[in-house]
Amino acid sequence: MKRLREILLIFVCLSSSVYAEKFKVWETEIEVPPPAGFVRVTPDLPRVYQMAEMLAKADPKFEQLGFYITEEDAAAARAGESPEIRRKFFLRLMKNMAQPITGDDRFQEIQENTRANNDPVIEDFRSRDPKFYDRIVEQVKQETGSDLDLKFSQFIPFKEHHASSNIFSFSMLFEGTVSDGVRSRTEFQSCTTTFLNPAGKVIYLYCYAPHDELAWNREASLEWAQAIMKVNPAAPEKSPEKPQIPDEKQLQSNAVAKILLGILLVTAMLLYLFRRNRPQKTATQNESP
Repeated sequence: MKRLREILLIFVCLSSSVYAEKFKVWETEIEVPPPAGFVRVTPDLPRVYQMAEMLAKADPKFEQLGFYITEEDAAAARAGESPEIRRKFFLRLMKNMAQPITGDDRFQEIQENTRANNDPVIEDFRSRDPKFYDRIVEQVKQETGSDLDLKFSQFIPFKEHHASSNIFSFSMLFEGTVSDGVRSRTEFQSCTTTFLNPAGKVIYLYCYAPHDELAWNREASLEWAQAIMKVNPAAPEKSPEKPQIPDEKQLQSNAVAKILLGILLVTAMLLYLFRRNRPQKTATQNESP
């Protein structure tokens, strides 16, 4: 049995290397195999791809490198169906990172700053910029051409469940409701956010799943992060000399707040855009699927 596991592990590693895609991150190519059982959304899935492009524009401070859905959902989309896409992954890059090359030392600082700001970050950020959330919602309305109403009734953050020299992960549960005056939908979801540092380039992984699949969410996220780290060079131990940027810890706090707010936004758009058989709005119709 042990030998069989070793053979399967070798097969998985080889398969990941064969199917890995390359993304240029600050002039460095990073190999990214897709999460196991998932595929990256491309233009041959037009409706899903359109939604992915809209999400990519939601926060201009991030570059979206990939949006991944299950192989089953991709097959359904190709067949003209509108799958709910209950499990999904995102791969993103922060455009304004202070350090284009991040050593192990700097990555540890990022972890410490994230850990310090994780619990109070949403309310703290709203107190400094209370209109930020409203601006995001308004942008979603403009992108979708809808009278979209977003409400988030629960938000339960957890402390990190994985922290190593090159991977840092934390999860949260939240309940969101999306309505356009015709239909509304409420969904209780889990999300795992993972920072990782392949070849000294910090990238961000997000995994969404129903709230009762939190354990799968965490495990699948870690497996993907580890697969990416395996096919890329290690980060240097020491970062180059830092550029002079004021209030770097505060900038990191803001970045984490925007990541979390972005998570809520992504959920809202997914709920809104992937409802089945959306009817035309009428004055009297008001139903929930």
